Amino acid sequence: MDIKDILSLVSAVIGPRERIILGFVGGLLIGLVILGWMLWPVQWKDAAPVDLHSGYRQIYLETVAHIYDINHDDAAARRMLDLDGWGDDKLARDLNQAYKDTTDPTTQVRLSNLGTALLTLDITVDENIQDSGGSSPCIGVLAIALLAFIAASGFFALTRMRQRRAAEPSAVGGDPDKVAAALTQWSEEEAPVAQFVSSYAFGDDLYNPDFGIETPAGGFLGSCGVGLAESIGVGEPKKVTAFDVWLFDTNPPTTVTQVLMTEHCYHDQGLREKLASKGEAVLIHEGAVVNLVTDSLRVQAKVLEMDYGVEDMPPNSFISRLTFELAVWQIGDGGEGLGLAAP
Repeated sequence: MDIKDILSLVSAVIGPRERIILGFVGGLLIGLVILGWMLWPVQWKDAAPVDLHSGYRQIYLETVAHIYDINHDDAAARRMLDLDGWGDDKLARDLNQAYKDTTDPTTQVRLSNLGTALLTLDITVDENIQDSGGSSPCIGVLAIALLAFIAASGFFALTRMRQRRAAEPSAVGGDPDKVAAALTQWSEEEAPVAQFVSSYAFGDDLYNPDFGIETPAGGFLGSCGVGLAESIGVGEPKKVTAFDVWLFDTNPPTTVTQVLMTEHCYHDQGLREKLASKGEAVLIHEGAVVNLVTDSLRVQAKVLEMDYGVEDMPPNSFISRLTFELAVWQIGDGGEGLGLAAP
């Protein structure tokens, strides 16, 4: 699965409104977190001892302990440590952590004496007491922002996919009776795990249905759909002369495509060569069937009905109405070949 497949999938499942919201979240992430906290962070001055990084708190506590060892002035030590802001509990934890982190026995004695004098504590190594500070808050904020961005992206993509799955199967062609009669009837043994119907009508220049493929338990297997592969002439609406039918399999990530062409496109060597990279060429007609196969999925796409346009263009060169049936089977557990009609 290359970058083109990824971009196509993202574009298919995320609509304009969702892209605006995701753009806002992405801008907030870049502007607030990356620029505001990482590249040009706020410079803090005159921080209290308790707010220092853990390494600098270590140095500060060792310095105060050294001064106290010289003058034994409890009041001066309390002023230097700002006990009201530090708090007895946190100071006890930080003194224990400083005692544990230093390797100098003299410094350990000084820290112990300072703790005994100010907090009436016996400062020793306590493995259960952990340093509660010192980590930069921007790391946590960045992690939260990234998780929020990923969650929002997944939510909007899933919502968009479910909306399309709910809407597209009901979009049948211009003759419901004809479409119903053309639908494939499967036996219980041959029944696909999913079946979708979708129609194109001339003027629908944004036609790009996609359908999620899930297990009965709700596991995501992949997706399939139809797109506008090529148009001819100028102006709008587009005069579509070829459609691509595709299957995306998540295991492993693979996309296969075939191109359904009008008679004009199919017999035009230039258009055939232009579309060759998209997939195998198939002449489109009512009842035409194409099979897309990956390692774990099979899709049979069938043309239920179609009509050519009659504007001032070459005969049989563009489609005015087209209805597809897409049936999906999961390969494995004896399912190979089930329901695959001959083209």
